[in-house]
Amino acid sequence: MDGNANIDVNKEKKEQVILLYGKCLLNLQQFELLLKRVLPALKMEGNIDTLEGNRKLDAQALSRRMLGQLISEFVNRMGESNNEPELDAGIDLPYIRFKFELGNIEEHFERLRNLLGMRNELVHHFLETFPLNSDENCESALIHLAHVSVKIEENRLAFRGMLKAFEEWRNYLCQLLISDAGMSLLFGEKLSESSDR
Repeated sequence: MDGNANIDVNKEKKEQVILLYGKCLLNLQQFELLLKRVLPALKMEGNIDTLEGNRKLDAQALSRRMLGQLISEFVNRMGESNNEPELDAGIDLPYIRFKFELGNIEEHFERLRNLLGMRNELVHHFLETFPLNSDENCESALIHLAHVSVKIEENRLAFRGMLKAFEEWRNYLCQLLISDAGMSLLFGEKLSESSDR
């Protein structure tokens, strides 16, 4: 085998590394975009006049955040609401505060933190760890990237499963809110009728 054959193999392996590296980064970016799209729907508040505008402002603010910030925001929104601010006493319109919570937020936070660690390793330290200057290093990089790719997919599927459960509960809540039984459960009897007794 001459020296050129080794260069060709190395170039081909480098291209495989680059393709798999790009796939991992694109999948992580899709995860980031998913968080940006989902977070405004998981916690909303405002009066009837401001609720939709507040949601849009929230989505706009989240659109400028990066994965680490979005993960922190997810944990803050989905954790227990012990520190919810008190409502302003000057509010004269009915005010709505809506939030989903996760009882096992630590498990999801750990999963998301690991995902962030993988992203940071890829973006900031990949070439330090896997210099692509030999076939052996390229092969090690491919093995590592294949492992990272599987972990990203596992996290994506777990997150989508959680979102599917939220969607089912949101649909249930919507059906409850438009039913007579739901209105009675949430608001009791009609206030105008209760004053007649």
